[in-house]
Amino acid sequence: MQTRRFSARALWGFAAWALPLAVVFVLTPTLLRLLGQDRFGVLMLVFVTPLIAAQLDLGIASNGIRQLAAAMAIGNVDAGRTLVTFSLALGLIGAALATAVWFGASAISSALGFDTVLGASSGSELVRACAVWIAISMATLLPGLVARAAQALVWITALQTLAAVSLWLGALLIVRSGQPLTDVVVLGIGLSLAVGVTMAFAMRQRIDWGGAPRFDYRLITQDRRFSAGIFGSQVASMLVYQGDRILISALGSPAIVGAYSLCANVANKTLAAVVALTSFVFPHAAALHSTDRVREIEELSHALNRAVIVLVVPLLTPGWVLATPFLLLWLGEFSSAELIMAFRILWLAFAIPAFAVPIGNILISSGRAELAARFSWLTAIVVLGSMLLLVPNYGLLGATTAMLLGMSTSFLFRFAAQRALGLHAASGFRRFWLGIGLGVVAQGAVLACIGGIASWPTLFAAAAGAWFIFYLVRVVLRMLSPEEAQLLNRLIPAIRGARGK
Repeated sequence: MQTRRFSARALWGFAAWALPLAVVFVLTPTLLRLLGQDRFGVLMLVFVTPLIAAQLDLGIASNGIRQLAAAMAIGNVDAGRTLVTFSLALGLIGAALATAVWFGASAISSALGFDTVLGASSGSELVRACAVWIAISMATLLPGLVARAAQALVWITALQTLAAVSLWLGALLIVRSGQPLTDVVVLGIGLSLAVGVTMAFAMRQRIDWGGAPRFDYRLITQDRRFSAGIFGSQVASMLVYQGDRILISALGSPAIVGAYSLCANVANKTLAAVVALTSFVFPHAAALHSTDRVREIEELSHALNRAVIVLVVPLLTPGWVLATPFLLLWLGEFSSAELIMAFRILWLAFAIPAFAVPIGNILISSGRAELAARFSWLTAIVVLGSMLLLVPNYGLLGATTAMLLGMSTSFLFRFAAQRALGLHAASGFRRFWLGIGLGVVAQGAVLACIGGIASWPTLFAAAAGAWFIFYLVRVVLRMLSPEEAQLLNRLIPAIRGARGK
């Protein structure tokens, strides 16, 4: 029964990933043609505004989720003290960040190349609009934290998906009508407000509204070491996953950012899928840690590790081999040999940290955020340091190579986190990995036999065939993970029953 609950939670996380991806995939070529690479790069920088804001919350959001999850394990959340405290703290941080960006708008616009692409006045106006978006994003963050603590994945999936789809579709309509990019930011502000209000209404029954409103700073400071560690990790992650575009624009140009974003927006979806599928792990593991259920934590870790491996590995070889026909079909005249190689490098780079996502969530949920912070900064230093050296001389390929070098530190973090948690190795893992290797070899053989690909149906057929053979070989050789075997055992009777009917 527990496995089924995890599967349902993972499915909702997957939906939150898949639907926006489909919209981004369909709309990107049109936006690129309407805007050109320079203005498209500016739009991609604008889109990371709320993501950057959420990473600069001083660790308060993750601290809040832990406290909210613990409170919900025994009852409802106190609105008067808990919610007022966290809401005011996040609102003040957002206001401070927005003020700094507002008064630094001219310098920021110049540094990022907005002045060159849009003009000095329009560039500064766009940055100031982003400052307002930062403030609103932080002010409306709390309802989402309550939903995460409650593991209300249906609401989270529905609202986040609707907001992402609406933002991209709205951006297309705004650009097509000839309106300035500032209007896209205004749309984003409206969506942030709408999501926050709707989520608050949805979570109202999980909240005890009887307490008198008061600010209790002890809620913020009682886990200050944890918050500091989380904040350190978040800042480092922001520098890697959102700051990369800012640095590339400063070292190169918005055009390079546009090309980089084209590749990253698809290549990073492997990592994004794993993050979405395992979004339930942090609050669930926090509850397990709070009751010292060590065995369940270890079992959860092993199951998640196996799941990530069987999800990510079969995507690597097809993604690398089929990159050329994919980009030619998707982007047409905007595709180039440099762009194809950049996509391949990022496809591999963003897959590497996916293997460390489950253990990272379990480690942080235990309250030990220092290790995650140290490795996050190691990754940030490698990525940003490499970009400083490589982007001025090698442009797009320099940026993607820097990302690959930085993401490789995830292997070290995964090993260190397992040791810190005292987790033992899973039994039968060598045979499991042998099956994985044989599946990859079979994929390579299938793809080597495929000729030229000149249409979407042929491309999808090749990718699906390579993906299917990976699992088929392991089924035939009986080298499945326990979770896969359990799923197969449930599917076979269902299929036989359907045939009988």
